Amino acid sequence: MSAVRNWILRRFTEDSIVMLDEYIAACVCMVSLRCRNLSTDETLAMLENSAHCARGAGARLFGWHQRSDPRLLQRNDPFGVHHWVGGAVGVVRDANGGVPVWDELLKCKCDIDATLEELMVNRLVWNEARFCFVQERDGNPSPTTPSTATHKRGARWASRRPSFSGMSKPYWSHSSRASSMI
Repeated sequence: MSAVRNWILRRFTEDSIVMLDEYIAACVCMVSLRCRNLSTDETLAMLENSAHCARGAGARLFGWHQRSDPRLLQRNDPFGVHHWVGGAVGVVRDANGGVPVWDELLKCKCDIDATLEELMVNRLVWNEARFCFVQERDGNPSPTTPSTATHKRGARWASRRPSFSGMSKPYWSHSSRASSMI
């Protein structure tokens, strides 16, 4: 994959390039009232806006959230500048035409390595947390079309979870659990 990404960056000279892996099934918006798949036109507009934001921030490498789980989205932190990107990766050329370089000796996790290298060189990687590209290879289904495995896990969890009916709040919290361990 590293060799392919480097070839694309050498071959095409546009200011902004977005590379989507072949196993991406949909783009999910996680900031609406319900997670929803974006249409093709909405996805193209989002890609252009993300490239524009990355260029404005001075980032040469940009990407999107890795999981389509809205519980992982921090609403007061819609983007990040130090998270790794992968699967769907964008590159913005700097003023000198420079771009991040992928290590072609790596056979896997090349996007993570490229992110870390870019953080060492440029100290900035734009990560758009409001959107996610669903990657079928990871078993990461879209929230609007969950897989059978997701339904089975959810059913097992629902049968084991404690009932909070009649209680004013859950009987545990992170702070009470942490203080009991000290």
